[in-house]
Amino acid sequence: MVSMLYLLTFTNTHPYNFLPWWLHNKVVLLATSSPGWKLAFLVPILYQVLVFVSTPLWRRELYLFYPLAVVYLAASWLIEPRYFFIPLLLFIMFRKPGRQWVEVGLVAWNAVLGLVLFWGVWHGLWLP
Repeated sequence: MVSMLYLLTFTNTHPYNFLPWWLHNKVVLLATSSPGWKLAFLVPILYQVLVFVSTPLWRRELYLFYPLAVVYLAASWLIEPRYFFIPLLLFIMFRKPGRQWVEVGLVAWNAVLGLVLFWGVWHGLWLP
């Protein structure tokens, strides 16, 4: 179902998503450049859906977060990473913690990724 929804409905129509000097726009342009690339981008989407549905949350009623997050993101015509922060932070807050070494690894991964992103912004690689 997710596959068909993505393959049939994902298009790049917002004029600001065609500006090639932002990294996330380059990714969107690549994803919509051919059916092959569109299909290739389906793999990480399906993987992320599997991660979401297999990650236990604190309480059963918190699973309502998933359809609400989809509605929230589907209403955004412009593809901007800042719109994903709220659902991502809610997911991080609602999930049950895993093993301690997994949690430490996640903190380390996020610290390294944050430093790389900061370095890229500082040196003008991600933004014009």
